[in-house]
Amino acid sequence: MKRTISNPNRVHNTMYILIILVSIVALIVSIAIPSSDCDYLKVALEVLKNLSYGCIASTIVAWIIDFVNVKNANKKSNDIYDAIYIDLKINIGHFVDTWAQLCAVSFKDRDYHSETHTWKEWYEILKTNYDNLEQERQQHLLRFFRDTLLRSTQYVNKSLETITSQNYMLTLNDAMNSELRSIMSDFKFEFGALNTDLEHENYEKYFWDHIEAINKDLTNYIGAWSDISFYNNIKFAPYKFFDVAKFLI
Repeated sequence: MKRTISNPNRVHNTMYILIILVSIVALIVSIAIPSSDCDYLKVALEVLKNLSYGCIASTIVAWIIDFVNVKNANKKSNDIYDAIYIDLKINIGHFVDTWAQLCAVSFKDRDYHSETHTWKEWYEILKTNYDNLEQERQQHLLRFFRDTLLRSTQYVNKSLETITSQNYMLTLNDAMNSELRSIMSDFKFEFGALNTDLEHENYEKYFWDHIEAINKDLTNYIGAWSDISFYNNIKFAPYKFFDVAKFLI
């Protein structure tokens, strides 16, 4: 599973290596210096040698302990990341899949279930088919489009609210950073605006203009979140988005 934040904790390998190298140099010095009749020098060299051995041994032990602790901390961070963000990934996936579903349900004269397209292509197919309909049929379908998209949008917004409420815990466990905070903010703004548009009593007048602008922005925001950037490129049949995406999430 790809994550924008993965294994955020690091073992300070360079520090441990430097300490061990310095200790080895000190050990070599203590052994290499010729024996002397000076008792003070003998004692000093013996102390240096013992300290070097002790430092090497304790550094290796500390290195191992740090490695284990970092591994456990990373597992915890990754588990928290997956648990919190997976719902949003799934609900954005359902929103993406909605365009294909609308095509299949609304236009029975063509077997869309046997076709595969990207979500942006499904949107264009839906818009083209809609434009070719009579006005009465357009009005009927537009209400259906609005209700379906509104449900999908509300699920995304609920996921974003959950993430916002868990901001402190995510930050504390290294599962939130400035990049992710910006991405979440973009999604929150865009899906919030879409929700407002769809709930507006005069949504019909500007439905397609707003959808066009919002989908353009969402394409960029999805591409900016490395976890789901592939959503923009995979081709899928109606109701089959997750049959393809589950191997990549």
